Amino acid sequence: MELHAISFSKTLAVIDEDRCIGCALCIKACPFDAILGASKQLHSVINQFCTGCKLCIKPCPVDCISMQPNNALETIEPIAPIFDSHKACIKCDDCIPVCPSNLNPKNLYLNIRSKKFSQAKQDSLLSCAQCADCNNACPSNIPLSQTFAYGITMLKNKAAKKAFTNESKLRIKMREQRLKNKKSQQLAFLSSKKNELAEKLQALKSSSLEK
Repeated sequence: MELHAISFSKTLAVIDEDRCIGCALCIKACPFDAILGASKQLHSVINQFCTGCKLCIKPCPVDCISMQPNNALETIEPIAPIFDSHKACIKCDDCIPVCPSNLNPKNLYLNIRSKKFSQAKQDSLLSCAQCADCNNACPSNIPLSQTFAYGITMLKNKAAKKAFTNESKLRIKMREQRLKNKKSQQLAFLSSKKNELAEKLQALKSSSLEK
């Protein structure tokens, strides 16, 4: 399972370690296994796994869990081009023959400007070498390569967010299966002890009858 460097949740759970009493109730409440710790030990949140669901807050008896902004998102969200400041694309197609990747920069630009990132992906945006040859060919001086870099980052972030969501769902299933297995093992252990006790009682009864 691929792990991403950050969570894509807008907020993350944060545990105040100075107030944490190690009750482990938050660990049991988290369906994503995003909290590390053990009984009577300090707990900490694995930011990459936290989805900001807030399910850990209510069980905490000392109110040491709070939700904080996920500042890491600022490091991956690209700054959108100020399209209103661009001169209009005159659709001259001068940018097309200079592209070394045989792309259509005009269509890519218009799609990204309209936030049609999926269409830009179909038009092979991810193959853009960002060489800026199209910039030099554009009579309107539109920053095409910078726009393409923005579109590529948006596509990569979208894919990463989807992977993060899928991984979160998988962690829920894995946790449920682990708890199910643990319960089965406990029931098997109790059943074994029960049978063992029954055998001992039977042996005592047989011994008393013989006497």
